[in-house]
Amino acid sequence: MSNAECQDFADRKFHNIFHFEYGLLDDSTFWISPGNNTLLRIDKFTLNILLDLNTGKSMCEAAKKYNVELKEVTDIYNRLEQNGFVVAANFGKIKRSNPKEDIDIAPYILIFLALIIGQLFYFTHMAKTVLMNKTIEGIVVGAIAIAAIFFHELGHYLVSWKYTKVKPKMKFAILKIFPVIYVDTNLAWRLPKNERLLVSLSGVFFDLIINTIVVILVLGKGSLEYFVTPFLLTQYIRISILINPVFKGDGYWILSDLLGAVNMERKGIEELKRGKINFFSLYGVISLIFSILAAFGLIWFIYNLARPFIVNFVLPFFR
Repeated sequence: MSNAECQDFADRKFHNIFHFEYGLLDDSTFWISPGNNTLLRIDKFTLNILLDLNTGKSMCEAAKKYNVELKEVTDIYNRLEQNGFVVAANFGKIKRSNPKEDIDIAPYILIFLALIIGQLFYFTHMAKTVLMNKTIEGIVVGAIAIAAIFFHELGHYLVSWKYTKVKPKMKFAILKIFPVIYVDTNLAWRLPKNERLLVSLSGVFFDLIINTIVVILVLGKGSLEYFVTPFLLTQYIRISILINPVFKGDGYWILSDLLGAVNMERKGIEELKRGKINFFSLYGVISLIFSILAAFGLIWFIYNLARPFIVNFVLPFFR
């Protein structure tokens, strides 16, 4: 597009070209969503520009009104167009989301605590095995532990779908050094606080349900303890990593939901650069410590799986 064409486009007036719903977040910014799995977070300044453009102001007029560069306004437009927020003129509608009535999560918390207490009883009265003796046994337990991740993500999927009314998508990402496949629960930002918290907790909640099921199996057949205890240990190592708030995973979002704080990671870095001592800067330091502990836990998990192979095959080779 030439400069003349760009200017001509910026001078045009489009009525009702944006189609989305929006709502207020805990940090006084806004979420906007066109009604599918897409959700963006914007500030009040950006929202005001979008509202003006939707009433028929040109991009040039909006840039002058808010005393910003034209490129800033066109960048806002392009971002929304790329994410499906722009429709044909006069077919768009901007609607403010009415806050939903929140739910009482006390019954869920009681169930959560009951599951934990039951598993603590198992470890204090029934658990005996820590490490597997044979390679094939370690492989079997490792495979079951990996398969259990499916139920963790299933928890996020079902609870997010229940409250957002939209089927979430599966995605792949790298969190720090760890590759992960996860359910995108971004639309949970549209929900009130307690519902968001349930979405964040649902993965660990399903983990505890699976753990309780295998404990019940041991009650029926005691010999299964040999496999169940190492499985539960690997489960808790994985859970300890997931609830570590340094990762933008379950722990991060649970803490964010509890405190009503958004972008804790970015705020922590900014506060540390300014030399300020407050919650967010301390969060940055504590997160680093927990990252180191999580790394040691992961090493222990790998060692647990590899130990039978090392003992039975590698060490005898050097004797």
